[in-house]
Amino acid sequence: MQRIDHAEAIDTLQLSTEQISDLQRICRDELGKELTLAEAEVLGGRMLRTFRLMFEISNRHKDPDQI
Repeated sequence: MQRIDHAEAIDTLQLSTEQISDLQRICRDELGKELTLAEAEVLGGRMLRTFRLMFEISNRHKDPDQI
C-alpha cells in the first residue's frame, strides 16, 4: 500500500460546491462582501495552499529531513 502524506493529500483537494457556497455566505454575512463563484474558488484555493504550507512548517519542527 502506498503511503500518501497529508501535504500531498491537501494538494489534491478541491472545494466542494457546498464549501464554496459556505465561503460566499460567510464573506457576505461577516464581511459584507459578495463573492462571485470565481472569487470564492480562488479564495478557497489560497486557503488550502496556506493550510498546506502551515502543515509543512509544523512538520519541519518534527523532522527536518522529511520535507
